[in-house]
Amino acid sequence: MRQLLQIVHVSDLHIADGALGGQLPPWAEKLARCTAELPILGPWVRHGLDPHDPAAMTAAEAFVRRITTGRDGWLGPTWLVDTGDLTTFGDDASLLRGQRYLTRLGRYCSRVLSLHGNHDAWPEDFPLASRTTIKAHRQQLRTQHYAAEWPESPEVLMPPRAPLRIELYGLNSVEHMPEWNVAALGRVVHDRFWETPAGKRVAGHALARLQGKVPPASDRTALRLVAVHHPIARVDYFPHHRVLGGLGVARRLRTPHCFHLILGGHTHAFYPRHGRLQPSLALNPQRPLGDTQLQLVVGSLLQRDFSPSDPAPLQPDRWAHQMQVLRLLYDGEHDAVVLERYLAGRNPGPDPHFDIRPLPGQAISHEEVRIQVDELS
Repeated sequence: MRQLLQIVHVSDLHIADGALGGQLPPWAEKLARCTAELPILGPWVRHGLDPHDPAAMTAAEAFVRRITTGRDGWLGPTWLVDTGDLTTFGDDASLLRGQRYLTRLGRYCSRVLSLHGNHDAWPEDFPLASRTTIKAHRQQLRTQHYAAEWPESPEVLMPPRAPLRIELYGLNSVEHMPEWNVAALGRVVHDRFWETPAGKRVAGHALARLQGKVPPASDRTALRLVAVHHPIARVDYFPHHRVLGGLGVARRLRTPHCFHLILGGHTHAFYPRHGRLQPSLALNPQRPLGDTQLQLVVGSLLQRDFSPSDPAPLQPDRWAHQMQVLRLLYDGEHDAVVLERYLAGRNPGPDPHFDIRPLPGQAISHEEVRIQVDELS
């Protein structure tokens, strides 16, 4: 089979520069204090405010270097995709550190796409911030940290000797108003809150603009991927942590052009669960997505792990720290794209390096989905 593309998908780094020294923003300190004695909720709130583990970044970089230099057999191009929540509190120091981290990973990759998440949209005194403060913070994100046009124009790969092209897009699902953000809900709407650098509002519904960025038809069928922070389909760990109005969003992602693979984060969980992926798109029902669509969600790359005393210890799919590696290959004999999905997790113990995790109860290292080229639109 021909190697087409490797994607290193990371999310939810949750960089928290100040919190590394134990300095939480005042509202976060108060929230942690008020919920500290509550069962279940207290530990979850504490984890939501936790900073990143700097040592995990060193281990992640070593792993990405290893899988992009041909030492494990991959010789094709690699793209890095980050689906948001680069920070915990949205502060400038953490954003800058997070971008330096992505630069370290990105130097082993030929292209990088990075989105912002709901935590990045928080001013440091969120959820108590005024709308004026939120607007100023949003404009600073736009001008200093995330200057790309939304939706993101596609990265396009035209693999030699393969009858298809690969397109990767970015889509914003973050609402900058506290009534949505505090509930961890996303929306894909007329993106009235994401201005151009000059302060001019972007015209048109985000999904219509996304569809309008699809290149004209060519002699190659397209496999389209879109990166978005919030899941579109329901993730069973946190069914409410998703895009609101997912049915309408899913429909717009199918017509007139279909986006086949959706990469997301936000839930701090690997989904579909490790070992549960079925071998064809149609056998992975993820309503409201269609039969030719598949959502792949990854957990946190760097956020500090739960402490052993927490009442809800991490399951393997919610293992901190993790990334997913997606490899696309072309099977010419059967005219199909083979998607290989790997879970890379950081090993506990005295040598905490990242490594590929075997499927539960099996000796194999990855799951496969076969996509017939004639299924693509």
